[in-house]
Amino acid sequence: IGLQNRGLSVRIRPGLPKFIKALENIMAIAKKEIPQVKKSTRKPSFSTNPSIELKKVTWPNRNTLIKSTILILALVVVLTSYVSGLDLVLSKLFYVLRGEA
Repeated sequence: IGLQNRGLSVRIRPGLPKFIKALENIMAIAKKEIPQVKKSTRKPSFSTNPSIELKKVTWPNRNTLIKSTILILALVVVLTSYVSGLDLVLSKLFYVLRGEA
C-alpha cells in the first residue's frame, strides 16, 4: 500500500524511498570523483586586475583612430542636421495647421 499522509491525502509509492536512497548513493560517489577546486587565500585585488585586462587590449593605430574619429564626427553632424531639419519642418507644419502662420 505504501506510506500515506492522511491529512494531505498524499501517497508515496513503495519503490520511491529505494529510488531516493539510490540517488543519494550516486551523488555521494560523484562528489568523491569530482576534484575539489582550491580556494585562494588571497583577496582579489581590484587595482591590479584592470591593469592585467588592459594589457590584453588591442589598441588601434594612429591612422585607424583618425579615420574612426572623422567618421563619428561626420555622423554626428549629419544626424544633428537631419533631426534639426525635421524639427523645423514639423513645427512649421503644425503652425500652419493650427492657423497661426
